Amino acid sequence: MARILVFLATIAAALSGVAALNWWMDPLGDRYHPRFLDQALSQPKPCFISWALLGSRTWGEYKVDLFSRAHRDVVVVGSSRVGKISARPGETGFVNLGAPGIGADSLPPLFERLHSLQRGALTVYVSVDPFWFGKAWHTDTNFTPSFLRELKVLLSAQLAGETARLLRYAPGAIRHPQKLQYTELEQTPHGCLIDRGHAVGNKIGSAWAPDGSLYFWEDIFPNPSHLTRGLMILKQRGLVGNRLSKRQMASLARALQLARSYGWRVVGVSLPFAPHSVHELVANPAYATVFKDFRAQIPRVFAEHGFPFLDLTNIGSVPCTAAEFTGDDEGHPDIACSARVRAKLDAAARAEPTPR
Repeated sequence: MARILVFLATIAAALSGVAALNWWMDPLGDRYHPRFLDQALSQPKPCFISWALLGSRTWGEYKVDLFSRAHRDVVVVGSSRVGKISARPGETGFVNLGAPGIGADSLPPLFERLHSLQRGALTVYVSVDPFWFGKAWHTDTNFTPSFLRELKVLLSAQLAGETARLLRYAPGAIRHPQKLQYTELEQTPHGCLIDRGHAVGNKIGSAWAPDGSLYFWEDIFPNPSHLTRGLMILKQRGLVGNRLSKRQMASLARALQLARSYGWRVVGVSLPFAPHSVHELVANPAYATVFKDFRAQIPRVFAEHGFPFLDLTNIGSVPCTAAEFTGDDEGHPDIACSARVRAKLDAAARAEPTPR
C-alpha cells in the first residue's frame, strides 16, 4: 500500500511540475498579460491590440480588464457580430464586451463579474444570436476561470511540447519567459497598433480597438478582396434542431434576472444578417425551426423580465444595405451599419424608465 501511495504521489508531483512549468513559460500565450493593454492605453492616442498578443483563451479576461479601467455607463455584449458597435467620438463610458465564441451561458458569470467591479447604474445592450440555441452549439469564450479547464490545458501534450521546444532553443528564457513576447508599435490608417510580427498586416489575425470593438485585418489594412461565404455555413451546427436549447434559454433568463436585480437598464437585440442569409434561415428546413422559434420566444423572454427587445434581423429595419457587412461572411455589420444599430439601441434605452 505504501508503495502505491509513493507511486501516486510521485506521479502527482511530476504532473504538478509539468503544469507549473507550462504556466510559467506560457509558450502559446494562453495567459492574459495586462501589460499589453497597459502599453496600448499609455500611448498619446490609445492603440489597437493585435490578436497575436491576446489569444482567444484570454479574451474574457481582457474584456473584464478593459471594463475595469474606467467607470462605464454603457456596454454591449454578444458574439463577434457586435464587433463594430463602438464608442461615439469623445465617449469614454462605453466599452464593447463582445467576442467570438460567446453564448448565452457566457452572460450570467460576466454579469456577476461586472457587478462586482462596478456597482450602480449600467446600460447593457445584449445581442442574442439564433445559433446560440440550436443543436451542438459550443461556447468558447468564458469570463470566469475554471480550475479543471485550466488544468486540462496546462497538462496537454501540445503545450508541453511547445514548452520543451522553447527551452531547447532558448534555455535562458526560463528566467524571464515574458521577455520573449516582444511587441511592435505600428501606424495604420485607423491609428496605432500594438502587434507582433506584423500579424494583422500579414492577414494572420484581427485586432481590438481601444473601446473593445473588433476590427478585422481588412478593416485596418484595406484590401479590395472580400470573401462572401454565408454565415450559416460557418454556424450551421448551432442552427440545426427542432427546438431552442433549454440550457441556453435558462442561461439567458438567469442573466436577465441578475440584470434586473442589479437595477441595470437592458436592451436586447438581434443584429441584421445579409438578405441571402435571412433567406437561408427561413427557407432551409434544417434551420427554419430554430430561427422561427428564436424570433418568437427571445423577445418574450426579455419582456418577461421587463426589458425591450429589438428584432433587427431584416436589414431594412435598421436600415442597412446588403453591402454593409464586413469580415468573411454575411453576418458582421460594418462600421456604418453598426452606428445605426447603436443609435436604435440608445433610443430604446432612453425610452425605458429608470429601473428601481
